[in-house]
Amino acid sequence: MANTRFKTENSLLVTGESDSQFDTPTLFNSNVSVNSAVLIVNGALIVGNAAGGGVSDLSVSGDLLVSGNLVYTNTSVEGGLTPAVDGDDLGNPSFRFDGFFANVNVYGYLNPSSNTIPLGNSSSRWAVSANTLNLTGDITSTANITVNTTAFKVGSSGQVAINTATFADALNVNGSTNVNGDITATGNVSAAMVKSGAAYTITNTATINSSAATVVDEFANNGTKAVKYLAYAENNTTSNRYLVEIVGLNVNTTLLVSQYGEVNNAVLGTFNMAKVGANIQLSYTDAAAAVGNTSTVTVVRTILT
Repeated sequence: MANTRFKTENSLLVTGESDSQFDTPTLFNSNVSVNSAVLIVNGALIVGNAAGGGVSDLSVSGDLLVSGNLVYTNTSVEGGLTPAVDGDDLGNPSFRFDGFFANVNVYGYLNPSSNTIPLGNSSSRWAVSANTLNLTGDITSTANITVNTTAFKVGSSGQVAINTATFADALNVNGSTNVNGDITATGNVSAAMVKSGAAYTITNTATINSSAATVVDEFANNGTKAVKYLAYAENNTTSNRYLVEIVGLNVNTTLLVSQYGEVNNAVLGTFNMAKVGANIQLSYTDAAAAVGNTSTVTVVRTILT
């Protein structure tokens, strides 16, 4: 019955093993059911017809529920991709995804599948902010390593700084250092003060350009039992030199002083140690010293507390 239109008021039943073919657009105003459950459409289902409102081979305007596997070659997700329940897997140990992400929030563990899985590589590296970092392997860095700004810092050239961010030498420590073992040095050891048990040793230098008495060293009297000076003076014009040892014994409020071992090639001046207020002072008087005829005084002080 070619080229003939027909209309059914109730239903259309087609039996037999031959296919039914529709060559023109066909309108169904109610559900279309194929073999009871193979295909049921209750809404918009557009397949391969962009002119009819579809944007791809299959456009679904409502929810899409797939109870079996969903196999795809390429998929673009324009909105959120949310699992139905918390903890749903994305891939499994045998079949995994290659992922490229802009932002990732992890609410549980982020564990590699085995030990020593790289996180980044030599050319593409991570910037990491972490609360706790537990490492069992080496730390390799081509830049500085800084802990809490100034608490501990390792320089890229091998310097180490503790309690400071400034590198002046190979090891830089700002503050007291407590060493329980031996310290071995093959070079010089420079220090403002050296402590050995109850004894402290310090070196001080002063330039004298006046014939008046000049304080060349001073320290607090409190807690000091005894003090010993090795005092050296040298005239910068004549190169005359003077060396003397001075000791002091602190007895109650009195400082007992003795000078001995005096050596010189010319009498340059005199040293005097005395208690002044809460301090003990060592002064030097050089009668020949002036602006154009200065002397340099170096003293080594050892105190017993």
